[in-house]
Amino acid sequence: MLAHLLRRNWEVLLLLLIGLFQYASGHALGSASRVGSDYFLIAVLVAALAHFHQHIVPVLLPLWLVIIGYCIAVPPGRQLRRSCLDALAVFAMVKVGSLLVLLNLLILFPPQDRVLPILQLLLFLPCLVLVWGWIYWRMDDNAASTTGQRMFLFRMSADHSPGLYDYFLASLTSMISTTLGGFTGETRTARTLIFLHGLMMWDVMGLTLSRAIAIASQ
Repeated sequence: MLAHLLRRNWEVLLLLLIGLFQYASGHALGSASRVGSDYFLIAVLVAALAHFHQHIVPVLLPLWLVIIGYCIAVPPGRQLRRSCLDALAVFAMVKVGSLLVLLNLLILFPPQDRVLPILQLLLFLPCLVLVWGWIYWRMDDNAASTTGQRMFLFRMSADHSPGLYDYFLASLTSMISTTLGGFTGETRTARTLIFLHGLMMWDVMGLTLSRAIAIASQ
């Protein structure tokens, strides 16, 4: 019973987990906004994200919980359920994009709170892995259901139809090797997604290295 419930609602649990990481990130920004920054752009962006977390999120939270409850109660296959899950995932992707911009600015223009960039990076990485794993799965699943052919090829798996594990493994592996030798795109859209994912991972790796050098030199 529990296993069936988890399999049916794995997307809901995934979005909840991403939401928790992003909520923790917003809470940390809320604390940092009271400290301030020497750089005007950083101060404005942190204040804007902190304002969103402190004033907009409490308003959206009840609606978000209602949507989550609906997706849990309704069996898979309903179009409205699918649209709700996609909308929540797109919202998570927009938040990931905004946090990536913030991370770059935090590394380029260090704030007074030296812990903030590291904390944001640690909260950002799980979100990035989970969101990209979902993107790969959703795009591939949609292509298979509409055209009968998949967008991605998994050479590291002998199975004709990859499982959920394979998509998130490909996303996680990109943190170690950005080449993704066993995971390739069969279409232009798929190859573009892999390219964009690689750019984001190279950016995060560069940010991590820059911060490590800055800490070591202090």
